[in-house]
Amino acid sequence: MIPAEAIAAAPGVELEPVRCAICGSDGAHEVCWGRDRLCGQPGEFRIVECGGCSLTYLNPRPTARALEAFYPNEYPPHRPAAGNPAVPNRTRMWVKAWAARWYTRGLQFDPVHVRETLCRIEDFPPYFPLGFFPTKPGGRLLDVGCGSGIYLHAFQKLGWEAYGVEISPGVAERARKTFGLNVITSELEEARFPDGYFDVVTLIHVMEHLRHPVRTLQEVRRILTADGIAVVALPNLRSLARLLFRAHWFHWDVPRHLYHYSPTSLRRLLAKVGGIRLVRVNHVPVANGFTGSWAYLCQEHPHLGKACPGWVISRLVPPLAWAAALAGLSDSIVVYVRKVAECP
Repeated sequence: MIPAEAIAAAPGVELEPVRCAICGSDGAHEVCWGRDRLCGQPGEFRIVECGGCSLTYLNPRPTARALEAFYPNEYPPHRPAAGNPAVPNRTRMWVKAWAARWYTRGLQFDPVHVRETLCRIEDFPPYFPLGFFPTKPGGRLLDVGCGSGIYLHAFQKLGWEAYGVEISPGVAERARKTFGLNVITSELEEARFPDGYFDVVTLIHVMEHLRHPVRTLQEVRRILTADGIAVVALPNLRSLARLLFRAHWFHWDVPRHLYHYSPTSLRRLLAKVGGIRLVRVNHVPVANGFTGSWAYLCQEHPHLGKACPGWVISRLVPPLAWAAALAGLSDSIVVYVRKVAECP
């Protein structure tokens, strides 16, 4: 049953109660309340944690129809794609050296192919090779929730046969016109790709938005080849920024983020899906979780912004982000999931 105060907190928004997506339990305790700090839409929403499996989620949450209003045109991932900012040569060289070591030793990819492909990465975002690297040349890749298409275009430039799905018609059309991408306007389950069609499926900051994560991952498993890999980038609930900023954590992003995962709850989710297994968790040293959370905190406590000016934060955050990543407490993680071969 939905508490009356939860309904009253979002007047005019149609809400629905949900159970835990992993264990089906409705026994959850309140973590905090949040509001739409990013786009400024009205309402406050309750975030809870399942007492059985620790999955954290929005409950009650807006219905699918009501949630559309919380994705306005100014929502950042839906804005027109812009060129990538210039990356200093020294930074690019350091990132490539780090990536070459990670992918040839950590993930055991072919060293020659890794180094050849890294040489062709010039204008991609600086952390692009740290998140995901192509496992073989000329494969077929699907980006779920491809948004403006800027990352899908990067894969296309590396020689992949690239496809995308995007539920926003305007955003999907923009990706098609801007980059000439093959983007289908639909949910993944409605796209009806053939069995075993893709070598790689990427979900770049999509999992937290999914209404039915188990069903979507089951579809990902179906369309992957026998040795296919799914690459999932998402916020890390067990992050230093979340521990520090609590209710002001940037990645709560209510009510768009319906679920919040830690590596532990993600493993439980994959076990629920079946037929896929987690191979590796890559902690990515991104800084926006810290800077965004600090900005939200200063909105409510302006004296903090005056006591600690922006130039101080800009110098403190990058090393803090790297330290958090090295400690396994980064704000963003990239998870590698492989399809499990079926027994004959």
